[in-house]
Order: sequence, then C-alpha cells, then structure tokens
Amino acid sequence: MLSIFKKTGSYQLSVLLVGLVFTGLIVAGCTQKPAKKQDATIAPSTTSTVSAEKGKKLYDTRCIECHGRNGKGVPGDAPPLQGLVGSHVKLTDGTTITADDAYILQSIKKPDAKVVKGYNVMPQLGVSDADAKVLIEYIKSLK
Repeated sequence: MLSIFKKTGSYQLSVLLVGLVFTGLIVAGCTQKPAKKQDATIAPSTTSTVSAEKGKKLYDTRCIECHGRNGKGVPGDAPPLQGLVGSHVKLTDGTTITADDAYILQSIKKPDAKVVKGYNVMPQLGVSDADAKVLIEYIKSLK
C-alpha cells in the first residue's frame, strides 16, 4: 500500500487523505445517536407565570364581565372559576366530571358541549387554541 503513495504525486496524496478523513467523519456522524431533547421541565414556573399573565389580560377583556374580577362567578349566570381545576363539576346532562385542562379547553372553545348545571351556556369567545391555553393557565392561578 505504501508503494501506491510513493507512485502518486503529493497533490493526489493530499486529495486521497482528505477524502478518507471526510468519509470517516460522515460514517462517524451517521452512527451517532441523535442529541437528547432538552428537558421540558426547565423553568416551568417562569413559563406558567408568563402564560398566566397573558391569560389575565385575555380574561380581563373576555371573561371578567361574567365570571367576575376574582373568578368567583355569578350565581345562575356564570360558574366560579376560582378553584375550578381538580374540582368536581355537575353538568346539565346529569354527569359529574373532574375539571381538568381538557374540560376547560372544551368549555372555552365549545361552550355548549358541557354546560354546568344551574348556569347559562357561555357565549362563544372566538379565541385561538393558544389564547385558550393561556386563559387556562390564568384560571389555574385563581385560588
């Protein structure tokens, strides 16, 4: 094999070596495991706080009139939102559910789907999924 290198010119030898190194890098890159995704739990309180602040702004423009400044609701008109998450909610169809993010999201996006017993159907807010999610973060902060 050394005789091949002696017969070739220095230029050809350089090209051959560069090609071997490049091929080695490609092979090494193809055999590496993908980089791990960063843990989603980094600074969750910061993300939740920012979302809750955005949610409060939306709440103040879209929800406060019926549900009140502190989310205490109005008897017969708008159910309380304060302490809602994790609570048991009786619906007009006779079922009882545990209020979680999915229920609240559905209540915001399709308010006539699951109406709370003893209350009116909430008007359609017409908010995006992203806005609904920040509203949920704010509702969770109402304790």
